[in-house]
Amino acid sequence: MSCTEGFGIDDEDIKQLQPLLDETDKKQASHSFGGWEQVLLYLQSTDFVEAAENHDYLVIQIDTDICEQKNFGVSPISLAQHNQIEFYALIKQRLINKINERYSDNFIKYNHKIIFCICIHSLECWLLAHYQTKKPKNPKITGCEEALSRVLNKQGISFQKDYRCYDNLSRPFLQSKNINNAAKHTLSFDAFIQQLTPLF
Repeated sequence: MSCTEGFGIDDEDIKQLQPLLDETDKKQASHSFGGWEQVLLYLQSTDFVEAAENHDYLVIQIDTDICEQKNFGVSPISLAQHNQIEFYALIKQRLINKINERYSDNFIKYNHKIIFCICIHSLECWLLAHYQTKKPKNPKITGCEEALSRVLNKQGISFQKDYRCYDNLSRPFLQSKNINNAAKHTLSFDAFIQQLTPLF
């Protein structure tokens, strides 16, 4: 999802480091195992250190619907239903632990460059917060992909699980008013935006 122009950033200034994308069709270049597992491995690698040394900022994105899986190991996922703040903190700490796994001072050294993009429980929940015309009292954090598909279908918007579709769906976030409105309705998106705001 691209909301970078809302902060005065050109997409050309952004490089996806992991999982790698095939620039021809904007798909993951490797399908050997889940993208989130590749992210965790990357955080504990020397490649992460090199990236931290050579880039202004690193955005670490994860969907929390995988939190209970063996290699991630944060439970229970049901905690998010009644305490998203605590749940978010647990996910963030898990990522920090991975950053520090090879070199124990990595997070201290590079935290000023690290931006956590933690989606509770999926990126589709963030998009849904924008495209829903009627904002619920308790915004959805589960079943967001299906809900987003239904909402878009009613608006005559095609929904596909590919780069082009998500890029188009995120275009409204080029306007700061849409960023702010969506952030009011999803805690994890607001947490992401709060990290960006002081930087630009």
